[in-house]
Amino acid sequence: MYDGDNGWAIDGADGDPAHRDDRDAAALLDLLERQVIPLFYERDADGLPRGWLRRVKTSLRTLLSAFTAERILRDSAATMYHIVSARRGRDRALQCGSAP
Repeated sequence: MYDGDNGWAIDGADGDPAHRDDRDAAALLDLLERQVIPLFYERDADGLPRGWLRRVKTSLRTLLSAFTAERILRDSAATMYHIVSARRGRDRALQCGSAP
């Protein structure tokens, strides 16, 4: 999904979980200060933030399909189907006296 050109990322997965929020907050503020905000305010002769627009277009092109209602519905249906199927199998096993 994230490829370095379609948004920004912070690396907060490693280290002590008790301090993760503080590390993530510091990393986010640093990212905003050094990359995101400057890119937004960097304008060309026409007054347009070309770098920002390029990043937005790349994000839409590469990430949009992961956030569609169709994908969410498909994933939810598959998850719910497996849960219901497992429950039915367990209920049948209980009825037959062969529950695990």
